[in-house]
Amino acid sequence: MYASCKMRSLQLFIGVVLLLNRVRFNYGYTVETVKLEVFNDKFRASIPNDPDIKWVAFNVNINKAFSSFEAGQLSGLVGMPKNGKWTHEFRRSLSDSDVIYIWLAMQYDGVIFRDRQGPFSVAAIRNGDPNIMAITTSSTTTTPTTTTTTPVPSPSSGDENRVNNTQNCFDSQTELPHGDNKHKHCKGDLLFEENFDNLDDSRWINEVRIPIRTTDDEFVFYNGTAYVDNGILKITPTLYNGAVNRDYVNLGNRCTARYDKCSLQGRPNYYIPPIVSGRINSRNSFNFKYGRIEVKAKMPKGDWLVPLLLLEPNAMKYGNAAYKSGEMRIAFVRGNKQLKWRDLEIDGSHLYGGVIVKREAERRHDFMANVTLDDVNGSKEHFGNTFHVYSLIWKPTELLLFVDGYQYGRIATDFKKSIREQVWDLGGDNAPLDDMFYITLGLSAGGHGDFPHGIPNKPWVNTNPKAPLHFSEQRNAWHSSWEQPSLEVDYVRVYAI
Repeated sequence: MYASCKMRSLQLFIGVVLLLNRVRFNYGYTVETVKLEVFNDKFRASIPNDPDIKWVAFNVNINKAFSSFEAGQLSGLVGMPKNGKWTHEFRRSLSDSDVIYIWLAMQYDGVIFRDRQGPFSVAAIRNGDPNIMAITTSSTTTTPTTTTTTPVPSPSSGDENRVNNTQNCFDSQTELPHGDNKHKHCKGDLLFEENFDNLDDSRWINEVRIPIRTTDDEFVFYNGTAYVDNGILKITPTLYNGAVNRDYVNLGNRCTARYDKCSLQGRPNYYIPPIVSGRINSRNSFNFKYGRIEVKAKMPKGDWLVPLLLLEPNAMKYGNAAYKSGEMRIAFVRGNKQLKWRDLEIDGSHLYGGVIVKREAERRHDFMANVTLDDVNGSKEHFGNTFHVYSLIWKPTELLLFVDGYQYGRIATDFKKSIREQVWDLGGDNAPLDDMFYITLGLSAGGHGDFPHGIPNKPWVNTNPKAPLHFSEQRNAWHSSWEQPSLEVDYVRVYAI
């Protein structure tokens, strides 16, 4: 599913600022003033940046008061500040008669703050009178209220740190496997955090395997090459300098394969992959079902490179072939600077996220959304130019996709309505996304899954058994484009929803 790119037009600024009352807590921190701005077809909420703020979420109702801290009609999750502010734009036009209710959540220095504010008149905002806080409709006048809550400590994954009193703990849909019992957590709990101070082998498997005759048949073998440098996970592909058609590779006792090969003799139709790369996963340490994951990463730049920011199924409940057990892509960007397929641009300025449930490259976008930075901030840059925060919210009925706090996609998980897979009848309504998944971070190249048939000047043909050889033979044409071939990851976080 392709989401069409929107033309950005100059918006007429017709609003002015309304300052919401500051809220002070006895925790040495002041929840900063929220600024509301109203435009002709959207409105904006923001707070000033503070280096200890980790994320900010805005929930907004129009003409409906919040009864508690429930999800709003409109919501925006912001993963990083821009121009000194944590800002989210809501693409909805407002009339002067509308009333805005808002509650704000943020994580500050390991503590979660929530604050409910409003109601506020759009007419008052547009008239520029910050003192007009009351809303008058007919004969009823409502004065604004500011409701504060005690800050909630941000817990770790351990039970002893959970906040489970009725005031602060809201039932979560997220499940974690704890022995034979699936464990519930509170909404907003920080369940997993990796800042890559080092590459912890008790948490991550640094994969060593040869993916031959697998779902994507990527042109790499993984050789435990992921490493950490100055707080950043780095995965850099290198050329295999041997003879792909006759060498023998044996990964020995280091091999981590579940379904792939640990050794390979190069011969016709069974070629040594021409690229050596890295890939790590949390399969043995952290799995979850439903939640919000954030990855701050800088994508690679270079022809035919494929960064892998994935959620993969642990149990392979519906089989390990042809994505029958599903795969979620938190973010996917092809490394090429220029790439077209069927008159569509699919190069590194286009971000994709969603679900893969079919092997064929031509079906790869059936359940994906896409976006360019033109939609987010007005630029047309390659996603490898700088770090971005990529987020995926996995719910039982849908996936929501974000980049830098901007929501660009929604994918319904009712796959049974459009795809007939008999084995899914054994699962729930959202099969195959009804089981535990783990985190994978890696870097691939080429293969039969991510570059569909018909791309001009592609140096191989999908499903051709000689594809790795043909790709290797053309290395002089594509290797020079690898100006920045590394995938770099700053952090990974998973929250309960």
